[in-house]
Amino acid sequence: MLMDLISPLFPSAFVFIVCLGSISRSFTGVASGATRAALTQHFALQDNAADISAKEGSQETVAMMVGMALGMLVARITIGHPLAIWFSFLSLTMFHMYANYRAVRCLALNSLNPERSSILLHHFTETGQGLFTGACFTDTTNSMAFKEG
Repeated sequence: MLMDLISPLFPSAFVFIVCLGSISRSFTGVASGATRAALTQHFALQDNAADISAKEGSQETVAMMVGMALGMLVARITIGHPLAIWFSFLSLTMFHMYANYRAVRCLALNSLNPERSSILLHHFTETGQGLFTGACFTDTTNSMAFKEG
């Protein structure tokens, strides 16, 4: 979306910038699909991945429809006002990033990837605490907090 907003500012590179934005959205879609599959498997505690996937799909459909309606309203309100467009874009993008950050912090993943393994091993060498004695991974960004559970 950022590329679409800045493309009119560079008329000579318009096509290149718009294509770059489209490629970026494609990469985001691939990453989103891979993440969605991993999280669906994580939440499928009783081998009910299909049920969870269907519910997630329904929620996504409703969210997309509400988002499109609100997007059309914002577009109608901000048409012809570049400052309002940029304010809307930046504030909604920051809210989106904050909401994603909060959502990821709520995850309690119980599987190990190389990063989590490294963090747990480092924690073990520093504290002498067993790898799985009360440690709960709660933050899957780049650093993890340990909570007793």
